[in-house]
Amino acid sequence: MTAPCPPDRYRVLLAERATGVRLALQGGAVRVTVPPGSMIRRWNRATTTLHAFDGTETTLLLPPDDPSDPSAAECAG
Repeated sequence: MTAPCPPDRYRVLLAERATGVRLALQGGAVRVTVPPGSMIRRWNRATTTLHAFDGTETTLLLPPDDPSDPSAAECAG
């Protein structure tokens, strides 16, 4: 079983793996600026979504919680 992932640790992970990407959390959404042709996968435990971008800055809603997911508040690492 993995320990809960603190938000600061998650931001460090994203910074290490996302070249040319700017993410800004805004409540239940994230403001995304990425190079054209980029793919962004958002996830919340087992719920995931995938988005392709043309380089235009946009805001995406965060995926909702899935109450049936037993991995609540966990992340790998």
